[in-house]
Amino acid sequence: MNTPANTPQPCIPQTAAQALAVYINATIRPDWHPRGLTAGIGHAATTSTDPAAVAIASIQAAANPANRTPAVIQYPGPHWPTTAAKPDQPGPRTPCEDHDWENATHCRACISDIKLGQRPADRLGKHHDVTHQDDREAQPTASGTEPGQGAPIASTLRNDWGTVPQGPENGGQDLTATPTEGATPTNDDENH
Repeated sequence: MNTPANTPQPCIPQTAAQALAVYINATIRPDWHPRGLTAGIGHAATTSTDPAAVAIASIQAAANPANRTPAVIQYPGPHWPTTAAKPDQPGPRTPCEDHDWENATHCRACISDIKLGQRPADRLGKHHDVTHQDDREAQPTASGTEPGQGAPIASTLRNDWGTVPQGPENGGQDLTATPTEGATPTNDDENH
């Protein structure tokens, strides 16, 4: 089986985790299904580097009647030996300065802005003011040859296919408007 390079490898092989799960199910916790035990042991085995500690933690977690499911095996707690390397615990969460619901080190909203070119890569997880003075001065203008002179150029509205529809908002004729009294009909009006 091929696994990606960044996937942590378990310290206990799958067959050993299954054997331990069958043992725990048969002797300590018959109410925990071997498949659930195998999954709990497997998760713990990917977060720890000590196979003996994973086995001890699995047995001690099963021996505690307060633990309702084998999922508890993978989490830090009193069932882990004190000298063993405990499963990796995430450090304190630092929220993004602009998107407080995201972690600053991998804020998905900031990453999206970076990919769209709306945020510099060095501003990941940090406050980014999108209206910098430099940006306002560099806008193209309708009048004046120097940046910052005149009004900004108006954009042309486009439809979903990227074409410019012919309507009053783009300088075309409004085809839905009713003719006014005394208006001379055009060829389009005569054909309808």
